[in-house]
This record gives sequence, structure tokens and C-alpha cells, in this order.
Amino acid sequence: MTARPHGATASTGEKHPTLEEPLRELESQKRDRRQILEEAEDHRREANAFKQLAAAIVESSDIDELLTRALDVFALAAGADASVIRLREGERLKSRAALGLEEEVASGFSMPVQAVVRDPRAALFAATDPEATSEALRSKDLRGLYCAPLFHGEDIVGAVFFAAPVEREFSPHDRRLVGALATTAAAAIVRRFEFDALRQGLRAREEVLGVVAHDLRNPITAIGTTANSLLQRVSDAALRRPVERIVRGAQRACSRSTRSKRGASRSIRAPWKWPM
Repeated sequence: MTARPHGATASTGEKHPTLEEPLRELESQKRDRRQILEEAEDHRREANAFKQLAAAIVESSDIDELLTRALDVFALAAGADASVIRLREGERLKSRAALGLEEEVASGFSMPVQAVVRDPRAALFAATDPEATSEALRSKDLRGLYCAPLFHGEDIVGAVFFAAPVEREFSPHDRRLVGALATTAAAAIVRRFEFDALRQGLRAREEVLGVVAHDLRNPITAIGTTANSLLQRVSDAALRRPVERIVRGAQRACSRSTRSKRGASRSIRAPWKWPM
């Protein structure tokens, strides 16, 4: 008589019914553990990406540094071989910062805005429009091109493009992460441009104040000197009062001019801070 394998039935050789439930539970636990580990790794990548982007926003001294550092974060998050940020200038997107595609920035490549404005809800999609492909991309034989639009509200600020030698599929988590980074980066870029415009306006104001202060200093000084000289020769109190007002007015005018110029200079030199 042939012996049956331990845990198997005589008719089918399958696992004994009493063992099936524990084995299914064990497999389920293994799947749950793998899922937990994968989710933990996704959260770690997400936290690291936002930490690096926040540092880029706060520490960058100008728009070019901000774009370069933000692009590092995007490339790492998407696992891209090459990437480029194209910012909006009128109705075109012009290359401003690149990793592995520096020739594109040097050549001043630009493309129509409408070539990427397909669906504002799409965080990351394949860029199939021929006008999105630069000569630098073609020369490097990068066949897979993907776009993450940079929307600020309803307005498109620019777009981040990722390139790869072959077409690839991004995971749902990668798409969500890139989309969230794009929203934050777009807001930071807008703020940076607003700050730079404000600083430029303050610099122009300082230049005007400098010219005005210089032009007014000599006549105001002359008025004050003349009024002081007159005070030394007038003893009548009734006659001295209007002259004293002239002296005080000249002193106040000089002080205000100096304070305004110093205030403008401090505003221009103040470091940029991310609005909280």
C-alpha cells in the first residue's frame, strides 16, 4: 500500500483542507508586509523630495539657482536620465535650466505653450507633440519624453520635461509625487519673480532718491547756512521766529532724504524669504 504524503488527501494529492487556511493567512501577511514596506519607502522618498525642494526655495539667491536646485529634486523623484525646465515667456515655453540637456538652454530653445496644455488635471503625461522635442533631445537619442506642467491656479508658469532612452510607465505614486512637487515649485517660481520685480522697483526708487537727494542737498544746505547767518545778526524775537522755522525745515528735509535713501538700500539688500 502506497503511503500518502503528509498533509495530502488520498484522492487528489492536494494539501489537506486543514492546512489551506493557515497557508492563505501566511501569504496574506507576506503581501501586507510587502505593501507596508513599499508604502514606507514611498513616504520616505516623498518627505526627502519636499525637504530638498523647501531648502531650494528658501536658500536660493535668484531664479536661476532656484530652477537648477528644483530640477535636481524633480529628476531624482522621477528617476529621469535627463530633464529640463521651460518657463513661460508670452505664448512660448523657453528652456531655463537643464540636467543632461544643457545644450538646449544654451541654444535658447522654446516651444508653444499650447503644445503642453492638454489637461490641467494630468500631473505627468507623455509629450508627443513634435514641437516639444529639441535638437538636443534628438541628438542624444532620448525617445521617451514626459511633461509635468507647472500650474499656478489656472495659469501655466512653465513645465518640467523628463527624458529617457526608452518609453517608460510611471507608477501612480510617482505621478502624485511629481504633481505635488510641480504645484509647490510653480508657486515658488511665481513668488520669486514677484520678489525680483519688487527688488528691481526698489533699486530704481533708490537711484531716483539718490539723484533727488544730491540735487536738493546743495540748495537746502545753502538755505540753512544763510538762515543761520541771519539769526546771528537778528536779535528781535519776532523776527527770529520765522528764520528759526526755516532752519528747522531745512534740517528736517535733509534728515528725511537721508532716511529714505537708507531705507531703500536696506530693502534691496534684505535676503529673500519664503512667505509663510
